[in-house]
Amino acid sequence: MKTMLCRLRGGRRDLSAPPHFESPPMPYAFVQGPEEVREAGRDTVSRTPLEERPVRLGPSARPGFYYPLGDGEGAESWTALERLARHLCGAPPG
Repeated sequence: MKTMLCRLRGGRRDLSAPPHFESPPMPYAFVQGPEEVREAGRDTVSRTPLEERPVRLGPSARPGFYYPLGDGEGAESWTALERLARHLCGAPPG
């Protein structure tokens, strides 16, 4: 399976980690590769319940799709990821 979940997190310029708890990164985007698009069906992956349309990546014969999930700052991006996952897996909305 080739998928990618992009998450956004604030960080320090020197890339070091602080010595205290920080909130987890928020989902920013989800990407599906050509095999996953073929398995789920192009109609399913191109028509989602998300507000923003997915962006097709690569050649039209074997596309991948990029799904923006929000600004990566609020909890609504987790909701968008859950809705997208349910849709792509064929689960009923819940």
